[in-house]
Amino acid sequence: MTDDSTRPSAVIASFRPPAALADLVALLARDCDVVVVDDGSGPRSDAVYEAAAVAGADVVRHAENRGIAHALNVGVERALSSGAAAVFTFDQDSAPPTDFVGRMSDALSRARESSSSVAAIVPEFFADTAQSRGADIAPGLCRARKVIQSGMLVPREAWSALGTLRDDYFIDLVDTEFEMRALTRGWEVLAARGVSMPHSLGRTVRLSLAPGLHITTSVSTPFRYFYRARNRVVFSRSYVRRAPVRVLTDAGVDLAYFVVSVLGARPRRALAQIVARGLSAGFRGTMGRLPDRLATVAEGVRWSGVEVSRDGAAE
Repeated sequence: MTDDSTRPSAVIASFRPPAALADLVALLARDCDVVVVDDGSGPRSDAVYEAAAVAGADVVRHAENRGIAHALNVGVERALSSGAAAVFTFDQDSAPPTDFVGRMSDALSRARESSSSVAAIVPEFFADTAQSRGADIAPGLCRARKVIQSGMLVPREAWSALGTLRDDYFIDLVDTEFEMRALTRGWEVLAARGVSMPHSLGRTVRLSLAPGLHITTSVSTPFRYFYRARNRVVFSRSYVRRAPVRVLTDAGVDLAYFVVSVLGARPRRALAQIVARGLSAGFRGTMGRLPDRLATVAEGVRWSGVEVSRDGAAE
């Protein structure tokens, strides 16, 4: 259990959540004050949210879907207004271990002993993917890179100095932008050694790009490619002068990923249209939700290959 005087809050962004949301709330409520924000799920999710409230959450319902960044911001502001000294952010399908909050809170305490500018603490591993880089800079702590917001712990002073998440991004690269904003303002983003966040990273598919040419990669829900393309452009234009190597390298990786995804999509022209519209919106600075007509196009996109497990075996 955490000390009541330093008890953090946890914010869970949700959209049409599974019944297991109540289990996540119950686990976190042992050590946190929990805020669940509904991002426009509608009445069919009423029972799930009622169960989350019974499990200990302060549930905030919204009628409109405005994106994960907006949902998290609403929860963060609610937690801070209630006096939270630090706030975790989580997805609805996060699966933190029972000791996660305690270990992350201990890591934040250690970090504060060596630095007055700690923007965030993240677990060393997210779904077996390392978020750490370099040697330890304090006991059990190292610098982090390419962090994912689920399981991230941000102290109150960082929220106050840096601001909340960019809700005009809607979804995708929201955490990347917050990380870069912190780093370019002289704050530190650190990883807690030995702490893991089990989590799904979406589908892994062996795509057929051409006769005899296959590649195994992760794929997103097709509409997400609009946001990822647009936000990559906006992010790159915002930070390329301050961090050119990282920004240009990551942009190149994403561009290659878009090409592979388009080649593996059916019909290809549909996903190509989604990516192109996203890139165009980024250069124009058009933010917010993707157009409804493009969402309809995304609903018709399928993948050409077979789904595989993370070790490459067909399922």
